Amino acid sequence: MAELKLDENRDLVIYGAGYYAEKVFEYLSLRGVWEIVRYVVVSDGEPHASVFHKVKVVELSEVSKEISKHQIIIAISPKHSDDVLDNLEKVGITDCIRLTPEFIEGLIEEYGRLCERFPVQRNKIFFDVFNGSGYTCNCKYIAERIINIYGDCEMVWDLVENVENSLPNKIKAVIRDTPEYYYELYTSSVAVFNATINPNIQYKKREQYFVNTWHGIGPFKKVGKDVNKHNHEDYVSKAYQRIRDLVDLMTAASDHCIDVYRNSIGYQGEIQKWGYPRNDVFFNDNSVRDDIRRKYGIEKDKRIVLYAPTYRYDLQGAEACDVMRVYNLEPRSVVDSLEKRYGGEFIFLYRFHHIIYKSTNVDRNIYGYGIDVTTHPDMQELLVAADVLITDWSSSIWDFSLARRKGKRVFLYHNDVERANELNGFYLPPEELPFPKGHTTEELCRVIETYDEEQYMKDADGFFAKYGSYDDGHASERVAERIMDVIHHPEKYGKA
Repeated sequence: MAELKLDENRDLVIYGAGYYAEKVFEYLSLRGVWEIVRYVVVSDGEPHASVFHKVKVVELSEVSKEISKHQIIIAISPKHSDDVLDNLEKVGITDCIRLTPEFIEGLIEEYGRLCERFPVQRNKIFFDVFNGSGYTCNCKYIAERIINIYGDCEMVWDLVENVENSLPNKIKAVIRDTPEYYYELYTSSVAVFNATINPNIQYKKREQYFVNTWHGIGPFKKVGKDVNKHNHEDYVSKAYQRIRDLVDLMTAASDHCIDVYRNSIGYQGEIQKWGYPRNDVFFNDNSVRDDIRRKYGIEKDKRIVLYAPTYRYDLQGAEACDVMRVYNLEPRSVVDSLEKRYGGEFIFLYRFHHIIYKSTNVDRNIYGYGIDVTTHPDMQELLVAADVLITDWSSSIWDFSLARRKGKRVFLYHNDVERANELNGFYLPPEELPFPKGHTTEELCRVIETYDEEQYMKDADGFFAKYGSYDDGHASERVAERIMDVIHHPEKYGKA
């Protein structure tokens, strides 16, 4: 068990203002003793903010004599801690607490034990979506069902610091990886996740019930242990281990989902064939289409084509020019072909994968044509509004095709399929996906203009029959009912 042996009657100095320092502050906050921190110290000449968690940040030379009588924690990366020790020794300071990665991992485990003192609130639900990226995906539609049908719940949603807060008033926002985040999580009776679980969550209370809805459906790109190559194999292994160890229920939208949960992720707990809550929107009458048109100034008589390429492992942190060599679709040519095939006028929208978008310097309106909707929080709303989807091997293929009977059509752009197969791999060879596809803009345009409509429907229907779709418009209802049953009858699930 991690332990910081502190004299709470003496002031504390933290050397560092980054990740390690954040973990120390979180730990001290949960212990209720963060007020003993007198200074946060950084190296001389290092750029720094004036405060860190409301504590003054100073350079070592400013306070070297004063801090010698305080407790000092070196809270920086081990690869730089030797240099810090040398700096401190030069001013006569040798008695320090030095943090290692193992110690930080121990502190994270200790968070859960510290939170044991906070009682679980039976009517509180915690939502964790795509690492705090916003109000979206399956969790959004579960929350809306609970708000509309069950009025006596307290709901909390984690967000990263700079993301847009589009939460309804009835949902409380909490900043990810802050002490408040852990407090709200560990006092909730139910926590709902849509992806891998925060690596800092390695523990749950006996009374808590964890739901994972996941976020991908059909037989497209590989996940979990099946991925061909991955730069963070140890991280991935631990990420799926947390699902296996902590989750009580996973919800599936297809036979393929179940196969992935059992074999790729290794989850052996309860799975329910309830469909994906985010896909209820394709079955129900709603105003989403009109809302999107108003937001982006699109007239009612114009149709929408949405280009939405998915994640590429080798593009994270890439330069904009490298990103555009992959996302090199020519929008005007595609729009011309769509108008030639269907008539009328099309508006081009594009949405890059949120991780690629955030980790590169890709500018808005990079095509010089169309509308960048990458920052729109809910992909499903864009899919409902669109008439045509152009993507690659994204799970949005599955979602969008649920509305194929309403005339919505999918086209696939496979310009870099060989590279993607090398890095990630596919459950179904991309050439076998039953949708019109092209490897260049020219080929894609030709396919758009000449594909056989009757064969399209036949192939798509056969695809869904083969992989077993469970979506019927009632998924959020089913998940919400289970959550409320856990809240009101915890004994049924061993959570009393």
